Amino acid sequence: MSHPTLTLLVVGLCCGLHSIFAQDPCSSLDPGPYLATKPTLTMRVYEATQAELDQYPDSDKYKDELRLTGSIGGPAPAGITLEVMGNFRFFDPRDVFEFQTEAVTGKNLLKLVKAVDRDGPTGALDDDINMFTFTLKCSPVSNTSIEVYYDVRIQIIDVNDNFPRFVGAPYSATVNELIPVGSTVLHVSAVDIDFPLSSNVTYSIVPANVDDGSSMFAIDPVNGDVTVAVMLNYEELSQGHAYNLELMATDGDVDNPKSAKVTAKVTVTDGDDQGPAFEYEGCFRHMGVCAWPKYTSYANQMKLGEPITVYPVPNKVGQPVSIKARDLDPSMSEVKFSIASTIPPGFESHFSVATSHANGAFYTATVKQDTAITVSEGFEIFLKVEETTGNRRHEIAMIYFLGQNKGGSVGSQTTLKPASETDHQVGGPDKSPISTGGTSGETLALIVVVAILAAFVVCLAIAFFCYISRRRDTKGSKYNLESRHTTGGQRNGTSSTQM
Repeated sequence: MSHPTLTLLVVGLCCGLHSIFAQDPCSSLDPGPYLATKPTLTMRVYEATQAELDQYPDSDKYKDELRLTGSIGGPAPAGITLEVMGNFRFFDPRDVFEFQTEAVTGKNLLKLVKAVDRDGPTGALDDDINMFTFTLKCSPVSNTSIEVYYDVRIQIIDVNDNFPRFVGAPYSATVNELIPVGSTVLHVSAVDIDFPLSSNVTYSIVPANVDDGSSMFAIDPVNGDVTVAVMLNYEELSQGHAYNLELMATDGDVDNPKSAKVTAKVTVTDGDDQGPAFEYEGCFRHMGVCAWPKYTSYANQMKLGEPITVYPVPNKVGQPVSIKARDLDPSMSEVKFSIASTIPPGFESHFSVATSHANGAFYTATVKQDTAITVSEGFEIFLKVEETTGNRRHEIAMIYFLGQNKGGSVGSQTTLKPASETDHQVGGPDKSPISTGGTSGETLALIVVVAILAAFVVCLAIAFFCYISRRRDTKGSKYNLESRHTTGGQRNGTSSTQM
C-alpha cells in the first residue's frame, strides 16, 4: 500500500473515531437551532442519464455527503441503519438512490444509481423533478430501539441536456411586395425545458444560399419578430413567389449551448409597383420592356374621322401596326390611352383616342383626327397610356409625322430628326399647323450648299479681277519709266552737241 493511501486511511479512521466518541451514532454533523425535530438533511446531485451513470460511476456530480455520525451498515458501536419512510411523492427514493459509507474517508454518502430527468417528460413545469423529499429514520446498530428521524431534501441540479423547441411550428406568412421596410411579417417562439439554466433563448436567421431570402428579412434576437429588411420584389422571385427562411433558436448556456432550427415560408403577393408599357416587335428593350417607344405616320395619309396609320420605329415588320400596351404587373390592371401633348403645343383637342381590349393583358389605341386641319412634316403627337389603378402610373409614346410618301416602301425604315420651328407654319384663325409646300430638310441643305459654292465663285471672280487690275497698273508704271529715261537721254545729247 502506498504512503498517500495509507495516510488517507489513517485520517479517515481518525475522523471516524472522533465522530464516534464526539457524538452518538445517528447524530447530525451540522449543528442547528433547537427544534422539536432534528435538522433537515440537504443534499445535491446532478441529473443524469443511465449511460452517464454507467460511464462515470464514481463522479462527484452524482453523489453527496450524508452528514450523520456512524457508519452505514457497519458493526457496533458506530454502525447505523437507515430506513426511508413511505411518505415520499411520485418516485420511491430507494429506486433512485443508495446510502453507503466511503471506505477511504469514512464519510456517509448518498449516491444516484438510476437515471433522473430533472426536466420531466414534457415541457410543462408541473412534471419537473426539482427535489426529492422524504423522511429518513436512523437507528444505531448497538441499540435499534433508538429511532432518529430526519427530513431529507435532495435537490436535483439541472444540466443543459435539451434543445430548444419551437412553439407553433411550422411557420408561414403571406405579405404584399409593397409592405414597408421594418414591418413584422411573423413571430416565432421557442422554449427550453432546461429552465431556468437555459431559459434565455435567442433567435437568428441562418443564411443557406443567395436566394433563400436571409438578406431580405431580419429577426429580433430577443422576441423572435421577423421583419422586412429591404423592399421585396414579386417579379424577381422564382416559381412559387416565396422565401424559405431557416430560423435558429439557441439556448443561453454559455459553456454548452444547444440550438434548434425551423423553416419559415414567407409568400410574397404582387403589388402595383410597375406601370404600363407599349409593345411592338423590334423596339429597343430595357430589362425586357420596350423603352422610348416611337411610331411614324405620313401626313398625306391622314383622313378626317379615320384612324391614323402608324409604323413602328425601327420598322422591322414592313407594314403598319396597331398601338398596343399592357400593365407590367401580373395583376394586369386595365389601361387607358389619351393625348398627352403635341408639338407644336395646343393641338391636343384636334385628336381623339379610343381604348379597346385586344387580348390577354393588351389594350389597343385608335387615334383619330377630329378637326379638319392639315398636318405638315415634323408634327408630333405624344400618346399616353395610363393604368386605371390609384397609382396611375403611365408611359409616353411619340407619333412623328413625315411628309408625303414618295413612292418608297411604306414600311421602310426611317431615321427621324427633330423638327425645327421653320418646319411648321401656323395660319388661319385656328392657328392650325398647315402644309406650306416649303423647303424640306434636304432642299434647305441643298440651298446652303449652292449658296456656299456661289459665294466661293464670287470670291474667285473678285480675286481674279483684282489680279488683272494690278498687272495693268504694274505694266503702265514700267512703260512710263522707260519713256522718261529715253527722253532724258535725248535732252542730254542735244545739250552736248550745242556745246
